Amino acid sequence: MTDGSLGTCILKFLPFQSFIHNDFWHKYVDIKIDIDRLNETGRTILGTIALRKNKVPMVEVTCSSLNTKYEDDSVLGFRCKGILLNHNTLETFKNCDKKAVLKMEAIKLYSDLLKQESIQSSSDLVKFCLLSFAFRQFLTYLVITSPALAEQGIKCIRITGGTASELQFSEMRIYLPKHVSNVNSLSSWVGWESDENGKYLPRLTSLNNSMSPKRLAENAINLNLKLMKWRLVPSINLTGISRTKCLLLGAGTLGCNVARSLLAWGITHISIVDCGHISLSNPIRQSLYRFEDTLNGGKPKASTVAERLLEINPSAKITGINLKIPMPGHPVGQGNEVNETREILTKLINLIQQHDVIYLLTDSRESRWLPTMLGRFYNKIVMNAALGFDSYLVMRHGFQRNNIMEAEGDTNLSSTVIGGFHKINCCDLGCYFCNDIVAPGNSMKDRTLDQQCTVTRPGVSSMASALAVELMISIIQHGDAPAYYRTPKSDPYAQQQEPEGLLGIIPHSIRGNISTLQSMVTATVRYANCVACSSLVLERYATSGQNFIINILNGSESLEAIAGLHKLISSIDEVNNMKDTLDFGSDFSDDS
Repeated sequence: MTDGSLGTCILKFLPFQSFIHNDFWHKYVDIKIDIDRLNETGRTILGTIALRKNKVPMVEVTCSSLNTKYEDDSVLGFRCKGILLNHNTLETFKNCDKKAVLKMEAIKLYSDLLKQESIQSSSDLVKFCLLSFAFRQFLTYLVITSPALAEQGIKCIRITGGTASELQFSEMRIYLPKHVSNVNSLSSWVGWESDENGKYLPRLTSLNNSMSPKRLAENAINLNLKLMKWRLVPSINLTGISRTKCLLLGAGTLGCNVARSLLAWGITHISIVDCGHISLSNPIRQSLYRFEDTLNGGKPKASTVAERLLEINPSAKITGINLKIPMPGHPVGQGNEVNETREILTKLINLIQQHDVIYLLTDSRESRWLPTMLGRFYNKIVMNAALGFDSYLVMRHGFQRNNIMEAEGDTNLSSTVIGGFHKINCCDLGCYFCNDIVAPGNSMKDRTLDQQCTVTRPGVSSMASALAVELMISIIQHGDAPAYYRTPKSDPYAQQQEPEGLLGIIPHSIRGNISTLQSMVTATVRYANCVACSSLVLERYATSGQNFIINILNGSESLEAIAGLHKLISSIDEVNNMKDTLDFGSDFSDDS
């Protein structure tokens, strides 16, 4: 074949058509958020070109195009290689030099054509580029399908046959114009795919119509957390947070607010325990209830909270359990009542064993005793939130290191020692009852209505609930992080700062007061004679099990005696009696 015979045989560029399946974009949305994030360097993808008789060849891109190895046999044709160039902002997508992108991809193709290994592989002979901008469920993109020279031409390429996976080529020679010595100097490249009107404009695609509402909700719910991980806290352990199982004891004002915050952090396994029904006074303060829930005697609180949470996140695993927590000072009697109480205890113990975090959100002191004791015995994270009129207490109970708290790039705070502070290891932290020397009893007895109800300023619950959840998130991130309290003598000018974790300090307890707009961070050591978490009480439960609990409920055994508090109380009484018998009259007599 001579140059003269080629004068009228220039191979014209025939553009491909493209078809981008929606499942490709669905999969890329997850890859973009979880892996690529803000990376704009490009991602290698694969496509399939089907040669259709009397029709323009089409490049098809599916979800398998993002795999390292293309395994989708539903689209017949031969494989080709491509690149996805996704922009993070619409402005960079609009302003990028489309001609420069086309030229860059064309030169890459030309360079590959000069390689022997490329000639032997059909997937290296046809390439494409996908230029896109993705925003949530909306995408806009342009496609380059096999760039080629516009005027100079590629001459005499003849396809003699093909199979489903490979093109077969006859003897082939590629002629470039003789005056071209540097391919980088060529500028007349074509390859952008035009729209149905023949214009080179981006296409807009919406994924909303091809995604179920449930899937759309999942993506939207997790978006805030994943964006948080991109730049603000890259090492946050979202996986550990999402798989945490939380048990909420109490579905009142605190319970509703805590549940909402847990959903916002991506926690989807939540169980709610409560025995009450929704009354007319509840919806105004308890955010998950409505007026219609109060009719006909009121719906059960626990199951109603579960329904409301599932309305917010349909993919969550939410369970409401109607269960009354046995309490000291509230005898259960004998016979059938004891059997019923044992069934309740079995359910409660199983729930605590099945969950990672236990929230104490009930409205009385005695209702927190049994979960506190069981949480310590089964080594669970116990979070406590309690309200006063204008004050609140949020605290974590001590525990041994738990297997759910291995964080990505976790900062180990357990060995941190800093001047001006005293460190208390997590296992040595006190519980809700460690500062008391009196066992819990019936707090409803001989109380007026205002004393029986939790009367509190409306904003207090929201503050306490938010802090309880945020403190738990830090614990999951850092595991058995110690707590610190300031020692003024070693740092009289308070120049040292408490060690911080990924999201800030991880205190033992937070006591706040909205009347003074102040909060106090404190830490206390586990009390050796505590009625809930001391070794003496835990050993008694380990030995006698439910019988021990039944005896405490009925008053046949004394928590003060088991914990050793009766000796302390007796010594205090002796001191008081001594004070009453002493006569200080002579010390203050008037000698005149």
